[in-house]
Amino acid sequence: MERALRWKTIVLLVLVLLSLSTLAPSVVGDESLPNWFARVFSKKVKLGLDLQGGLHIVYRVDLDKVVDDKAGELKRDIEAKLADQKILAHVETPRPNPAAGVPLGAVFIAGDTDKGEGEIAKVDRKFLDDYEESLVKMDCPADRAGAICLRVAPDFADKQKTSALEQAIRTIKDRVDRSGVADPTIIKKGDDIVVELPGTNDKENERLRGIINRTAQLEFKIVDDGTPFMQKLAAHVEQDPIAKERGITSAPDSWQNENSDTTHSDYYLTAQDRKEAVAREDAERYGCNTRDRAPVDGKYDCVVTGRTVLMEYLKALPKEFQPDDDHVFGFEEITPRNTALTTRAVEKRWRTYYMHRTAELTGTAVSDANEFWDQTTNRPEVLVSFNRAGARRFGDLTSKNVGRKMAIILDEKVQSAPVIQTAITGGKSNITMGGGDPRAIQTAAEDLVNVLRTGALPAPLVESQSSQVGALLGQDAIDRAKLSMGVGAILVIVLMLFFYKFSGVIANVAMVLNVLFQISILCVFQATLTLPGIAGLVLTIGMAVDSNIIIYERVREELRSGKSVRGAVDAGFGRAFWTVFDAHVTNFVAGFVLMEYGTGPIRGFAVTLLIGVICNLFTSTWVSRLMFDFYIGRRRAATTLSI
Repeated sequence: MERALRWKTIVLLVLVLLSLSTLAPSVVGDESLPNWFARVFSKKVKLGLDLQGGLHIVYRVDLDKVVDDKAGELKRDIEAKLADQKILAHVETPRPNPAAGVPLGAVFIAGDTDKGEGEIAKVDRKFLDDYEESLVKMDCPADRAGAICLRVAPDFADKQKTSALEQAIRTIKDRVDRSGVADPTIIKKGDDIVVELPGTNDKENERLRGIINRTAQLEFKIVDDGTPFMQKLAAHVEQDPIAKERGITSAPDSWQNENSDTTHSDYYLTAQDRKEAVAREDAERYGCNTRDRAPVDGKYDCVVTGRTVLMEYLKALPKEFQPDDDHVFGFEEITPRNTALTTRAVEKRWRTYYMHRTAELTGTAVSDANEFWDQTTNRPEVLVSFNRAGARRFGDLTSKNVGRKMAIILDEKVQSAPVIQTAITGGKSNITMGGGDPRAIQTAAEDLVNVLRTGALPAPLVESQSSQVGALLGQDAIDRAKLSMGVGAILVIVLMLFFYKFSGVIANVAMVLNVLFQISILCVFQATLTLPGIAGLVLTIGMAVDSNIIIYERVREELRSGKSVRGAVDAGFGRAFWTVFDAHVTNFVAGFVLMEYGTGPIRGFAVTLLIGVICNLFTSTWVSRLMFDFYIGRRRAATTLSI
């Protein structure tokens, strides 16, 4: 008996010592502790947004792009069906133009040859039965006479938007969880997504914004080289004084397939990043800082990227220089690989690609992503692996376009556009990370792997509101909450001493250890403590007292029946255990349901409650019994018990 008591005492002392050590950095701070101690016990208690403040962001999902992307998927599906049935017709997904009668999500089917009317007649009701839920017929615009005009069905579009919003919330949660932020709040509010991240600093805020905002929409598009359109546009740019003033030039590009003598040629536009003095509205649109500096003559110095220069120039051109509905411009950032060898700063350049508008393959076909170092360039890259269907599609795509360039696009930015030298049937592709600082590139590669693994956002996010907030409850409310908790604990201690004398001391010590174990467990698992969590903490204190009252009253009954002190304690703890256990199981089940289905404050309350239930069962039965055994063992001849 003495030996068992000794080992139990050692276990309790070790647990208390570990708990105190775990909480030491939160109480006294790292600077007051030895370096070795701070390395071993480095975690601190994390406070929630309501207690210490943090980052509050409101995002809006670009739901129109969800519908436009769905129209592109339906276009590819219809094209495949037309090819299977050998119908000479083509499919278009024109840009929305309400003034011309072209709504968002329009899909037009038109004949290819002089027999167009005969071919289009083959696209009958039976052909379109597969698209009954997703597409509805509409009146054709005046310039589409004889075509079959369809649009994404409104009900189907609403379902896609709802699904996209829910997927965006799940994806953001996964990304934030992987970033290591404890207990974030991510909820839907109408068509917006509200993200609250407690206790983050400015540097971490910027990193988290980048991870959350990153759509991670991976697309593979074929570059349409050698087109008369680009030849005409390049000639216009060379003679345009506006292009010259904006630093925009055109240049030829040519390449040859390694396995044949076929030479491909193309033209592209290029522009450098440039510094400009712009009005506040333009500076904010370009993403320049206007808060921490004063304007000069009403304007702010701002770096305008070459991409922005090219986009604004192309948008302002006459219609004859605008791409048709089947093409878009892509933009790639070109950074010199070895800027360390130059004696002056090298400005970044951007170039264009004239590509097919519809993506041939998207990130939905990605099964895995991994970072690796390319031995040739000695830089990190990301290896993307496709699923079975994606690998087959990628193989077909590369086999049909040998010798052409394929643009690899991530979040509407061309990462690279390699020449397809031969069919690629291995189901893998590399994404290069551009130039710059290798460490920064490695961090970018790691973040890209994380967002690709968690899945792409269904549509781009637009940050509509952002603020660094203080404690939401205010310091006065927090102080009152602390005061109420302290007063409640003192009253419990006084009442236990009044009713149960020395046994009340044991109950109070067990209660203090209960709180100590709870907070240390919250610290170890980096759970965030919020005000509802404090409420859960107070509730478990009440449960601890209740458990001790049940046990003590049973011990009193045993003493009245004439049993010895040892016999009364053994019987009291033994017979009351299952009553206490049943009560804790009931509370545990309730807490588990709240944690599983609750969010925000409810989840914070549930987590603390679950930890409290486990700690309370341990302290009220095992720890209290240990202290009684120790007390009785030192007073073997005692015939009474102070209870």
